[in-house]
Amino acid sequence: MWNIKNIRYKKEIIAKKLKECNNINEKILLLLTLTNYINILNSNKSIKIRLYNTIDNIINGNYTLIKETYNKTNKIFIEEDYLDINYLDYLLKLVNIISSSNLLSQLNDEDKNRFNFKKLNLSTKDLINISKLFFKYLNDEELYIYAMEVLNNEDYLNYTKEFSNKYINAYGLTFFDYYYKKVYSTIARTNTILDLQANNHEITHGIDFYYGKKMPTINYYGFHEIPTYTMDYLFINYLDKLELDKEETQKLRLKKDLYLYKLALQINNEIKELNLLKNDKNNTQKYTTKDVYNILDWRLKRKLLELESGIIAYGLYKQICTNYEYGMNNLKLFMKSTIPKNQKPNFEFINLNDNTILDLAHEIGYYSNKDKNILLKKR
Repeated sequence: MWNIKNIRYKKEIIAKKLKECNNINEKILLLLTLTNYINILNSNKSIKIRLYNTIDNIINGNYTLIKETYNKTNKIFIEEDYLDINYLDYLLKLVNIISSSNLLSQLNDEDKNRFNFKKLNLSTKDLINISKLFFKYLNDEELYIYAMEVLNNEDYLNYTKEFSNKYINAYGLTFFDYYYKKVYSTIARTNTILDLQANNHEITHGIDFYYGKKMPTINYYGFHEIPTYTMDYLFINYLDKLELDKEETQKLRLKKDLYLYKLALQINNEIKELNLLKNDKNNTQKYTTKDVYNILDWRLKRKLLELESGIIAYGLYKQICTNYEYGMNNLKLFMKSTIPKNQKPNFEFINLNDNTILDLAHEIGYYSNKDKNILLKKR
């Protein structure tokens, strides 16, 4: 379990260093770390710390002077990421492909009420051990070492019944200490198979961090879920291999496919609502890419990037299933790389160009349907 006393102690050290710091780059790193320590404490339902007042007090009221450079909220991270009208047009094509999927719409009608997961008697030790076995099963020494860096230190893992209201809808959370280079992960236990997936998902965030810190002031923020989503596919297949409960495992597959489908539908609905509010257009009227560009806000942008991330993750998963070593190397290459914030993201370096990603969008839904009995095989 998290050592709250030690977290508070480190927070005070970082706060002191921030107060004395004059170098802008180091100050950003310290701010990132301090903010994450505060968010760690705020995720606990019994602990409350006001983020901006705390930081403002530390640096004598001058926080607003660098607020444009760094702010922990997704809003600032995502608003600084490049997105022109051509890139937006491409993202909207992905939305339209997935939201018009007949396969996924059928799954949605049939399975929308099937996610009442059975209760499973799994201890915290079980969650950790199954993740350890999974990363050993992947048979990649480098990946395994980073996984053990997270899994073998209980001071950096936390399991709780529920999060504070700020994170009430999350299954798991991971926070990065950029200064001491540590990862803090926490899971809200549901005592279902979801706990296994959530635990492994957050561990993968930690692995991604150890491959490269990816400072959000430098790295394109919207794609941080690509490694975790890719690992979700592989881990769900691994659960089938363990034969815990194939029906529950299949529910995880359906949930994963339907998440992207429902996200695409949600994006379309939000675009219609924003257009209606801003342009006073009829809600049934078709919108253009220019219309969307004019009403685009950080929340909608975040969802568009998350949808593309999900498709890219599916592409990496397919690579791994087709050619294990090649696909795993591409996954690790992504985790080692920085995606520049000042240009359209290009994923050709992992053999996923724009046209390939568009093609993959048509396949979302096959994981829980056509491929449901295919298990990950080491090659």
